[in-house]
Amino acid sequence: MCIYDNGTQVRMGVTKGSMVLTALTASLSLFGSAAIIITFILWREIRTTSRYILVFISIADFLTSGGNLFGAIVPDHIINGYDVCAVQSLVTTSSCLSFIMWTIILALYLYLSIVRGKVQPSYEMKYVWVVFGWVIPLTVTIFAYLLNVLGDDKSAASAGWCWLNEEPEFPREIKCSQARLMWSLLTGKGWEIPSYFIVPILYFKVKRHISNESRTTRHTLVTAQSMHAAQLVNRKLAFVPMAYVLLRMWGSVRYIFDIAGVDDVIYRDRRWLYNVFLCLQAIGDNGQGFANFILFCIFTKSVRNKILGKFIYSCCMVKRESPETLPILRSQRRHDTRRTKSDLPRKPSGDKDRMATVNIETQVSLSHSDSIP
Repeated sequence: MCIYDNGTQVRMGVTKGSMVLTALTASLSLFGSAAIIITFILWREIRTTSRYILVFISIADFLTSGGNLFGAIVPDHIINGYDVCAVQSLVTTSSCLSFIMWTIILALYLYLSIVRGKVQPSYEMKYVWVVFGWVIPLTVTIFAYLLNVLGDDKSAASAGWCWLNEEPEFPREIKCSQARLMWSLLTGKGWEIPSYFIVPILYFKVKRHISNESRTTRHTLVTAQSMHAAQLVNRKLAFVPMAYVLLRMWGSVRYIFDIAGVDDVIYRDRRWLYNVFLCLQAIGDNGQGFANFILFCIFTKSVRNKILGKFIYSCCMVKRESPETLPILRSQRRHDTRRTKSDLPRKPSGDKDRMATVNIETQVSLSHSDSIP
């Protein structure tokens, strides 16, 4: 156990409630991340660059949630007499770092494509993304694993899963507290805490840019569709960084208490406060995958309609349809699908100037929908 200059650390451990919350939210995130990945594979028309990045975020979150779920189901981290705590930490720590990096990459891509008007990224740029999103996090984590840094921290800054050893190996001239601080920054918090500022700032700039565009074209609108689309985009751009920070901040709060050595003062005679922060971290650190599913699948109309039509409407109608009427109804659906491609009302062919204004305005408010997942 590390001894800090101002005393020993408090190790209260996890509670049954926090373990249940970890298992529940991790399971939901596994479902949400898998849904995002499956929809990307099934439907070619939603395979935009932003969805490409979102899939990598979901893969990283799937691995993190799976590892944390394992920590909740097997709290002693022992399988067939072998301690797999370090292996579980290797998977979850590298995937968590990848999740943070891909989240920053998504925010940066939206900023460059919408605010700066940059063209679509080249293949070379995507390779750079892969290096920052996968190679660097995995390299850092493998290096920590080989030095026996990863392991069980007795839930000092986690909620039941493994992260860092209480006594990481380091040269003797460096104090244990300094070693643990350095490795905690390299394997997580040094990446996560700056992202609390980088991601909201970039999303705020994108949101403000779209709001300014909508405001300058407000008087040229002839329908409410474009303004409604711009409002939905602005709302999503506000929800994404808000959900990211509010979900992940609780683990950082507990980490700051732990590193500063004030947790024994804060939690003394306040066991309930410790339980509150522990449960909030159990929900927040494992809930991002399900939150992304809500934001980018349920709250995205095109994806939501495809999910409902594919997995709910089709199943119910097949049961109700008789073999005789099934071919006729399918033909009717194909005809209705072709008709839905022209939802906007037709304008007189002679009014070309007015139609040009509508097209320009629609592009201003709706063109960003392809950039935003």
